[in-house]
Amino acid sequence: MSIGTSLIERESVGLPDLPVRYLRFDVDNPYVSRLKSYRAFTLGLRDDRFLRYVEEVLTMLDVHEQKGTFFFRPRYTLPNRALTELILGRGHEIGHHVDRTRDISEMREEKTILEEDAGTVLGITIHGRGLPVLSPSGDGYHDRYLSHCAELGYAYEGTGLRTEFDRYEKLVVFPAHTTLDRELSASIRNPVMLLHPCRLLRSETVREVFKKVLKTYRFVPMKEALDLGFQEPLALR
Repeated sequence: MSIGTSLIERESVGLPDLPVRYLRFDVDNPYVSRLKSYRAFTLGLRDDRFLRYVEEVLTMLDVHEQKGTFFFRPRYTLPNRALTELILGRGHEIGHHVDRTRDISEMREEKTILEEDAGTVLGITIHGRGLPVLSPSGDGYHDRYLSHCAELGYAYEGTGLRTEFDRYEKLVVFPAHTTLDRELSASIRNPVMLLHPCRLLRSETVREVFKKVLKTYRFVPMKEALDLGFQEPLALR
C-alpha cells in the first residue's frame, strides 16, 4: 500500500483512521536562502524563484494527501496569482500573516492586498518581531488586536493566544501550537502543528521528521475548526 493511501482506502482494508490535527505554515521569507531573503526585504530584489520553494512543500503534502493553511505576509511574501491558484486548487487554505497590528487601517490594507487573488481570507496570525534587519516585522499582540480582527471580519485568529479554543465576539481564537522542531520531544501535542516552510527545505533532518509526522496524523486546514465547532479534534498525547 502506498504512503499516499486515502482515508477511504484505509477504511476499506480495515486500517484505523489517523488522528486529526491542524497544519499551519507561516511563510515568513520569500526564499529558502537567508541572504536572498535579506536582499528582498531591504532592497526589494526579486527574481523568478520568489516563493517557488512553496511548490516543493505542496508536492510533499500531495504525496501524503495532506492539507494545510499557508499564512502569507502581504507586504513581504505575497503569492502571485499562479501560486495562489495552485495552493487553493489543491485543497489548501491561504491565511493572513499580519505585520502591522496596531493600526486597523494597515491591517485592512494588508487584507485587501491578499484577498485580491486569494478571495475571502478567513484566518489571521501575527508575524513575530524577530530581527528587523533580517526580517522586517510588525507590532505583535496588544489589547486591541482581537477587536481589530473581529471588526475586519476574520473568522478565526490562529497565532495561539489562548490555552484552549475560545471566542472573542464571533472570532474563534485558536490555542497554542506545537512547532515541528519540538514535535518529537513534546509529551503532549497541541491540535495545531506549526512549520516554517523555508526551514523545512534547509535541512534534510527536518524534512525526515516532517515525513514521519505526515504518516502519523491526518492534517487539515485550520478553517476546518469552524466546521468542527472549534473543538479540539482529539486528545493528542
